[in-house]
Amino acid sequence: MCHPPPLASGAPKDCGPARDNPYGVPTAWSHPDGSCQTCEQAPGALPLCSPSERAAVNRSANLKAHLNKHVSLQGTLSLGNTICTKLPSHCACNNRCAAPLLLSRQGMKEPIALTSEQESLEACPGDEGAVCCAFELSRSKRSVDVIASGTWLPPDRPPYPDEAPEPPHLAVEQLCKLK
Repeated sequence: MCHPPPLASGAPKDCGPARDNPYGVPTAWSHPDGSCQTCEQAPGALPLCSPSERAAVNRSANLKAHLNKHVSLQGTLSLGNTICTKLPSHCACNNRCAAPLLLSRQGMKEPIALTSEQESLEACPGDEGAVCCAFELSRSKRSVDVIASGTWLPPDRPPYPDEAPEPPHLAVEQLCKLK
């Protein structure tokens, strides 16, 4: 059985003042202090979608016929729930965290999970204070309207007994923003 490492005796009680993190997207529960990391660089800008990329968008709600095929999907790319390791500490940012990027399409109940060979198109890494995304998201909405192009893939594994099946996912090859 694994146990988290104990807090070091004599560890400083003062974690220091929070540092400015202009490029970070704060977590919902963020109470940063000096233990929180800052994003190393400004997020890049996504290219604007061209007229041909806009024309190639698949507007069908049912994508079953497109499994294992290239698709272009228009939607809102946003941060999912932040997931963190669970190491105890008296400081605010002892854990590594990541927020998955999800694509929501109009008229669809569930967002689409994204995968990619480029980790920056899958999730935004960080800590309990903020996550750092490779491209710019609206800080207030934590999202950006995009066209995501890639291969529409079936679930990676069959469901376990008494478990809902995983939905298909999009292996993203390219993103462009609408505005």
